[in-house]
Amino acid sequence: MNPSYDLVPFRDQEYIQNEEYEDWFFGKEGEACCTEYFKELEQYYEYKTGAGKNTDHVGTGLKLLREGKSLLILRRQDFVNLISEFFQICGWVVYLPKKIHNLGRNILIEKKINVIGHMRCIIMIRKNSYKRKVGLRDVWELNCLIDNSCSSKGIIVTTSDFTCGALEFIKNKFGRIFPVSIQTLERDLLRLSCRDIG
Repeated sequence: MNPSYDLVPFRDQEYIQNEEYEDWFFGKEGEACCTEYFKELEQYYEYKTGAGKNTDHVGTGLKLLREGKSLLILRRQDFVNLISEFFQICGWVVYLPKKIHNLGRNILIEKKINVIGHMRCIIMIRKNSYKRKVGLRDVWELNCLIDNSCSSKGIIVTTSDFTCGALEFIKNKFGRIFPVSIQTLERDLLRLSCRDIG
């Protein structure tokens, strides 16, 4: 199966070399985090092997957006890699399970924030067709993952939409779960690109 896009080879991009984000990582402390759900963790850059090893997934996403295409055409694993790189660029340490659970659609991110210390979040990625909405079961599962991984927040990134029941559940969690649509992700990706150009 040939994808309808070309992966961009990895290069040292400006958005990775921004001095403002010099203190991204907080040493080996993050590697010690183990949860029930993520039995074995490894940092994202160590996880990239095989064909995707030398691929700049953020660069690929930006190229698609500049060509007027959507991130919807990305394969599931490329989409997961793009989101992982995006959060890494934004200053988070990204972890993926060595043994992929749930088709590799859940990732763990951590960041040291001076005011509150270490913050941990779970990102659930749902790359569905537009006909299949994110339902109550998905957000309920994310809520359980937040507890099991000792995270403070959950983010659900989807290429589709949410059911009414899922939105009501999110609303009742008072800022514990954040829904992110594909349009929001594309806008933030372009904003990241504009920041580096400007």
